[in-house]
Amino acid sequence: MTAADNLSRIEEFVALGAAFDDTLLLPEEVVLYRPFADAWSIVEQVMHCADFDIANFHRYRWGIVSPGTTVLSFDSLWTARLDYQHGDLALAVGAIKAVRTLMADHLRRIAADDWGRYRYLFPDGSGFTLHEGLDHFIRHVAFHRELIDRNLRLFDEAARKGGPGR
Repeated sequence: MTAADNLSRIEEFVALGAAFDDTLLLPEEVVLYRPFADAWSIVEQVMHCADFDIANFHRYRWGIVSPGTTVLSFDSLWTARLDYQHGDLALAVGAIKAVRTLMADHLRRIAADDWGRYRYLFPDGSGFTLHEGLDHFIRHVAFHRELIDRNLRLFDEAARKGGPGR
């Protein structure tokens, strides 16, 4: 990829920091709604994305400072044990924007570097180059945005059937 390609992906990455802004306008009952037992609520989705971005901020930096470093991973236990359901949605949205802005500031300065040489690994041996990581960070937001939109749709359907409503 060229430096111009990298800059374009960086701008997309930053712009996705606003992907959850609309959730701040939703009533609490919508933000906390779980459409089925093992589904995450909207607040849990956003809290997870905040943790994901914060973790990846550190991961990519390790990949630059010490390519091939093994980094920590996290899983669904975080959602329950860190009580995402009662997290502060506005703080999580703000954290996502702040981390992405800070990360982008650095990435713009190294846009012309060979991002393929920057790599971090997970304990299972899988990992990402900086190019792959940035693509993953972008797709991750889209995935969780789809789940949030699903929750909104299912909340509205339940409301029409006499269940939770707005």
